[in-house]
Amino acid sequence: MTSRDNIVVRTDQATFDEALAFGGIVLPPSATVLGVRDVKGIDQLYVVAIRMPPEAVDTLLAASKFTKPLEKGRSVQHTLPGLEPGENADLVVAEDSLPPGEGRKQKVARHIMVDRTDKTQSTVHLWLFNT
Repeated sequence: MTSRDNIVVRTDQATFDEALAFGGIVLPPSATVLGVRDVKGIDQLYVVAIRMPPEAVDTLLAASKFTKPLEKGRSVQHTLPGLEPGENADLVVAEDSLPPGEGRKQKVARHIMVDRTDKTQSTVHLWLFNT
């Protein structure tokens, strides 16, 4: 667990598993989870950063049943500390949501931003929250 500016970033498997299950995220075998931040209260938010080969991003989107395609853009959400994309980063984004069901009591919004600047490894940022 690391902390910077009162933001706690976890690296334990239980928190990763909880975040991924909450957001219906299915990781490809080549993915490496870099960190997760969870904020629990009336609402719940998980911020997750994952690194994977660029060709695995489509696998993540399909397996996680994302309904919106990635488009050029930049997220307005804050990434995990130390993983902020540069000003000229090659970014694509999408937003969708999961309805209640499969263990979810509420709708879960899912925002994704993929940093494709490094052509050998993409960094995927996920914001998973209930509304």
